[in-house]
Amino acid sequence: MSFRQIVFYLLVAFSGLPVLRWYISRIGDGSDEPMGLLALGSALVLIAFRRRELQSTSLTCWVGAGSVLGSVLAAPVIPAMIQAALFILGTGLIAGLRKHHLGIFGLLFLSLPVIASLQFYFGYPLRIVAATIASAGLKLFNVDVVQTGTAINWQGQSIMVDPPCAGLNMLWTITLICLSLAAWNRLGIGRTAVMALVSVLAAIIANSLRVFLLFFKESGILNLPDWTHPGIGLVVFAPLVWLVLKFIKFRGTAPQFEPRQWVPAPALLLVMSLGPIFMMTELARTEEVITSSAPVVWPKKWKGEWLEPMPLSRAEREFAKNFPGKIGVFQAGHRTIILKQIEKPTRKLHSIVDCLKASGNQVTRIGPGKYVATGVTGSQYIEETIFKDCLGNETKWTDVSEWFWNTSTARKAGCWIALVEIENRVP
Repeated sequence: MSFRQIVFYLLVAFSGLPVLRWYISRIGDGSDEPMGLLALGSALVLIAFRRRELQSTSLTCWVGAGSVLGSVLAAPVIPAMIQAALFILGTGLIAGLRKHHLGIFGLLFLSLPVIASLQFYFGYPLRIVAATIASAGLKLFNVDVVQTGTAINWQGQSIMVDPPCAGLNMLWTITLICLSLAAWNRLGIGRTAVMALVSVLAAIIANSLRVFLLFFKESGILNLPDWTHPGIGLVVFAPLVWLVLKFIKFRGTAPQFEPRQWVPAPALLLVMSLGPIFMMTELARTEEVITSSAPVVWPKKWKGEWLEPMPLSRAEREFAKNFPGKIGVFQAGHRTIILKQIEKPTRKLHSIVDCLKASGNQVTRIGPGKYVATGVTGSQYIEETIFKDCLGNETKWTDVSEWFWNTSTARKAGCWIALVEIENRVP
């Protein structure tokens, strides 16, 4: 091992410590699915099998070092997820991953705790797509339904396509299978990209089919036991995997796509990663704190009960420092009321469900914006609503992701009040 290689590996080791600490804390805090460990394990096994193929060059090492160093220098201003992605990219290049190892790169990126972020940014659009396709399919079978956002309305019933029905877990799993096969077969950039795209489209269609089939159970047209809800998902997922495997086998006889020979593969990978990195940085960048010195005029009553102000806890004060709005905690009878005033769409307004899961609670959704959280101290009834301008306004949302997309695409300034009601007794 040369002195230059030793320097590069030391850079990776020291730069990776904060990323490793963040990764361990995110995987174990309960706020995200720990499925990333499966992708990480798959990537490490494949790297072990392909270790004799790993070949780094001066160009890949320097580009990789630049990416690793960039992850350290930009850490104060970029999200931890982007920092980790830059670190993975740089480490892979230094270790000698090449263009035919794109599947391994993909598995390493997939190992990051992305489910919660994907649910926030893409959960609502995917639910809209699923509801739209399922509604169109139902109409073909002469079922008189009307789609309203993520709801399918039929004979006075509103069957919601809720967050778990966004299909992200199905999408994540089929992507894992696709990338693992691409890595095992040493597929190049073009074929890996095509197969990943086909897998994504197939997962979206399969999830829409699942929503279509679940409509008959949830509407009561068919009286089916509760176990059929996840069972239908498995029934749909099995042929999805078969189709992807058939497609990969079919594509195996096609000539391998090769980029122009004068374009170094690591540089091409870096260029390909810049678009998603900058997009996610723009979406998840640190929000500016509202600097208005005017005090917030909180409501005096809610549901007929006086709102008694309570001091913020230490954790709430720390969160409020970087929150683009104002936060107030109140007592209303036997309920705790948390109010957040926001003046622009922000990723930092996340669902109370994320906090509850991170605290070790088991959360069950019992209705739009309504949950039961069960922990060591007992059960709590939670209700979450976002109102336009003032409490009680008819314009409201019970889904944070839906609110984010509706207000972001409207591009209108405004004021919103996020309300969380916590009751220690379950009605």
